[in-house]
Amino acid sequence: TQDKYPVQQYTGMTDSKGVEIYEGDILKGCFDTPIEFEEGKFVVKAKGARVYDLCEFFEGNQKASRND
Repeated sequence: TQDKYPVQQYTGMTDSKGVEIYEGDILKGCFDTPIEFEEGKFVVKAKGARVYDLCEFFEGNQKASRND
């Protein structure tokens, strides 16, 4: 059934191995919460409910890169 395969939106970014990062993925070593799409942008939520814009967080970070 379709419930087994939820639709996930591509963030436009890849990890350090070139693997595409999708909504719902968990970035190990950075955050242990899934990526969410909220208010028109991809975000990750840290402990304490702090929200980070995924693109701003990875700007200049070599662990992920934008996929233009």
